[in-house]
Amino acid sequence: LPFLFFTVPAFTQLIFSLVAITVRFFRGVINPDWNSISLHCCWSSGHLSGIPVIFVPGNAGSVRQVRSLGSLLQNKTESRKEPFHFNVFGIDFNEELSGIAGMYLERQIRYLRFVVDQVWQIYHPSPKGLILVGHSMGGIVIRSLLRDPNFNPSRIALIITLGTPHKSPRKNALIIIEQFYSDNNLTKNLKGSHVPMISISGGLKDILVPEHLSVDTDFYHFSTTAIDGVEAEADHLCIVWCNQLVRKVSITIAIYQVTVYFLIFLKKRLELKIA
Repeated sequence: LPFLFFTVPAFTQLIFSLVAITVRFFRGVINPDWNSISLHCCWSSGHLSGIPVIFVPGNAGSVRQVRSLGSLLQNKTESRKEPFHFNVFGIDFNEELSGIAGMYLERQIRYLRFVVDQVWQIYHPSPKGLILVGHSMGGIVIRSLLRDPNFNPSRIALIITLGTPHKSPRKNALIIIEQFYSDNNLTKNLKGSHVPMISISGGLKDILVPEHLSVDTDFYHFSTTAIDGVEAEADHLCIVWCNQLVRKVSITIAIYQVTVYFLIFLKKRLELKIA
């Protein structure tokens, strides 16, 4: 009886887990494409004027993971009274298991391209470029988008990935994920090589994506252990909301934008002198 008492609940839990994964998997098969986008923004005029930042969640990731970055970007620009502000968008993939099914990655790439097009259209004049931030497999979705022949990489200004396995999937990954890496030539150089790309890994605490998988020749790689002001390593989920790390990410985005604004200002001054 004791044997049955401990075994049955464990077996039942396993069955429920398999059923949950199966339901989620087949739901993706039945609905292979999103065909609409819902923008929940607050602005008084018909168009936005800030700098667009799009967050792409990873495997089973939530759109709410973007809140830490969004709040810090707002605090940075308001406290420093910068001449610009950020509009932060988060993509809701319904917490799909993109880390175990390549079919999810394929349609997420198509949807990200659709989101970029839609966000681009709500800015008049058009923005100088979009900033993409991806967590885990969300970084692979961004990377694959740059290889899409129907996508214009000049729309992207900066890419930052957190805990993304750029080099290759984990050794125990499913064959379908390995096939996705092979089919999309993720090991070859990107056509959007003009775009500054940063890869941040969590360090030894990230047991899901080891640090060596986040290293890639197309990306400037940084580990949490090498970032000044980040006193601890981050696991695979903590890397999205660790306050010390997210502050550094927000500062990087803000400094990059200040540099862009300075170059635009300098160009206008030179044009006035020439005229």
